[in-house]
Amino acid sequence: MTLAAHMPVRLALVGAGYWGVKLARNIADSPHTELTAICDADAVRLAAAVRRHPGAVAAGLFADLLTEVDVDGVVLATPPCDHAWQAEAALRAGLHVLVEKPLALSTKDADRLCALADSQRRTLMTGHTFLFSEPVRVLRGLIERGELGRILYLSGQRLHLGAFRLDHSALWDLGPHDVSIISYLLGAAPFAVACRQFSLIGAPVEDVAFVTLEYPGGVVAQFQNSRLDPRKVRQLTVVGDRKMAVYDDTDPEWPIRVYDKGVERAELPMSVDDVEDGFGQFKFEVRSGDVWAPKVRAREPLREEIDHFAACVLNGTRPIADGPAGRDVVAVLEAAERSAADGGRRVDVEGRLVAHTAA
Repeated sequence: MTLAAHMPVRLALVGAGYWGVKLARNIADSPHTELTAICDADAVRLAAAVRRHPGAVAAGLFADLLTEVDVDGVVLATPPCDHAWQAEAALRAGLHVLVEKPLALSTKDADRLCALADSQRRTLMTGHTFLFSEPVRVLRGLIERGELGRILYLSGQRLHLGAFRLDHSALWDLGPHDVSIISYLLGAAPFAVACRQFSLIGAPVEDVAFVTLEYPGGVVAQFQNSRLDPRKVRQLTVVGDRKMAVYDDTDPEWPIRVYDKGVERAELPMSVDDVEDGFGQFKFEVRSGDVWAPKVRAREPLREEIDHFAACVLNGTRPIADGPAGRDVVAVLEAAERSAADGGRRVDVEGRLVAHTAA
């Protein structure tokens, strides 16, 4: 097995399902990567994928891929229950690894992967695709430049109808997006979480979740995940003490809108009677100004993700969504599960959490 990275970086895709097909296209189209092999236990899916990419070697078994195909790294687009053991096997084989979200299903597994990647000196990256979305990057820039003022809270919805998964809940299916986006925007990880989730149609896993996150500096975030909503909603509102912004991922033309609105405290003259009665000397007033939309370049997030992974492999740099960042998301989801099991009680997020670096 070759351990050094080549240019273009030779990648094997593991999992040729709905998301794997999209990853295969971007790996094949990027000048920085080569789709060297495709692996899938489903013979029909594997054959269809190789027909689309005839230059790729077909591998039916993951073990055969690791021992018989010469690549620099693997991209795992398999069910979440397979992420930890497949990533560990690939790292032990000396390969760089990009794992679709979530990185693992437990912090114990995620910690082991992070430690192994460091000891092997291999790149471990989590596929938090929205961190490579241009609207999300524009929104983070607004926050970092202070255009929204001090951030007070964030509120998100990630809803749709169907695409039911019996192997994991709406929280583990959709929640990694919201946790990773919010943490990236704030440049920090949450330290406490409260969650309620429900199975409303008799499925073995929950299809609706309501999550509240607490971040340093008094910032609060909440989001809703649902697979039972009539609309497809991908929206996040960021409220600052100067301005507010709404990110709508379903709006291709104006995905970011900034509202010059807020609440201001106005000082008032105070009489002796007011002081004696305990009334304050101020009131709150609502301010409403212009609405504007910053220009957002149209770039495919998956292509940006693949190119970033290749650059990190070649240069030895840490990815934006590295192993520890993926581990943080897993820790938050685990804490949310504990909270939901205890009736929505606020619980601490366990483990050492890392700040999310800028792109």
